[in-house]
Amino acid sequence: LGTKLKSTEAQVSSLKGKNEELVAELTAARDALAEYETQLESGRQELVAASADYEGRLAEALRIKQCETWRKMLIRGSIFLKHGRRGKPHKTLVYCDKELRYVYYANIAKLFGTITHSRLDLSAVTEVRHGIKTEVLKRSASAEHVYACFSLIWPDYTLDLEIPYYP
Repeated sequence: LGTKLKSTEAQVSSLKGKNEELVAELTAARDALAEYETQLESGRQELVAASADYEGRLAEALRIKQCETWRKMLIRGSIFLKHGRRGKPHKTLVYCDKELRYVYYANIAKLFGTITHSRLDLSAVTEVRHGIKTEVLKRSASAEHVYACFSLIWPDYTLDLEIPYYP
């Protein structure tokens, strides 16, 4: 019986040692897992920040490209329906100078006559209104073309335009 007791005590002692090793390994694994989770969260935050930065830079590049396209279109000019204080809306060529300082416009029906192009200083524009929001457009524009209308507002003048054939 004494031999069995000593053998059992030896086994218990061995199991206690293995248990302590397993507890130590488990604690180390938990610590490593916590460190990994911290690193993972840090990496996730860096990825989110990098993604936001990339999206911001991409949006800025697209905005610059769009501005360049709009600038070219403004210089080249386009045909609009100009709504005036008197008469019906008429087709008008509208364009800007290369420095985008002035907007010019001329009635298409009179382009090849002696009429001069009217010029307005863009730096004096106080407001741009989208939609049918001026008295002129309220009087002459169709409600179904609300998305095709806009107005450039100066202190003493409005240039009320409609994009023709706008969907």
